[in-house]
Amino acid sequence: MKTKRSYFRFLLLFFIVAVEGSYAQPYVSKVDVSLKYLGKQKIDIAPNLELTTVSLKQANSLFQKIKSQKDIPFDIIENGCFAKANEVALYLDSQKINSAKIFATGDLQVETKKMPMGFVRWHYHVATTINVSKANGSSELYVIDPAMMSGPVTMKEWLEIQTKHSDRRLDEVFVTSKYHTLPWDRNDKLTGYQKERIRYCKRQIEKLKKTKAMENRQIKLRNSH
Repeated sequence: MKTKRSYFRFLLLFFIVAVEGSYAQPYVSKVDVSLKYLGKQKIDIAPNLELTTVSLKQANSLFQKIKSQKDIPFDIIENGCFAKANEVALYLDSQKINSAKIFATGDLQVETKKMPMGFVRWHYHVATTINVSKANGSSELYVIDPAMMSGPVTMKEWLEIQTKHSDRRLDEVFVTSKYHTLPWDRNDKLTGYQKERIRYCKRQIEKLKKTKAMENRQIKLRNSH
């Protein structure tokens, strides 16, 4: 009798694990374009975007893996966001995760210890975004931006951290395909990565890495005196 009960417990446990595992599998779905506003801020989401939807746990795991990529200079926050976002999208491609890009334009500012003055200001900022499933069965766009965040965040959180100062201004927020690189190419009809843009982003990444190496050398020199 005890053996029979153990067998049924095993079957029940196997069933639970199997069901949970099936729900945890990433799947592709269209982004909900019915989201027109985030608070009072208008959001323009490109039509027919199909993104891979993952769980929040999977999104956190992806974020940490991306943050640990030595070839992407996330420590340099003041410029090159478009190149870093492109590298993140390419990394996600390698993991079979289809992503998009989110752009914010205006007079933006973020506090950061990475800058001597304690903050950085931009006229635009871009990062990679993925779809994350919610408990009610729906999904929500989360932003992957290791340059200024410690984990994946909602669009609302990402925008708030850039506009929390009273003298800052948010003009436009729009979501494009992963193939778009800069805010002014948002209306380009792209169905794949453009080779010249990939090369441009790669060159920018190399420049950022050289800048970081130079900064590290200067720090060592100052500390040695």
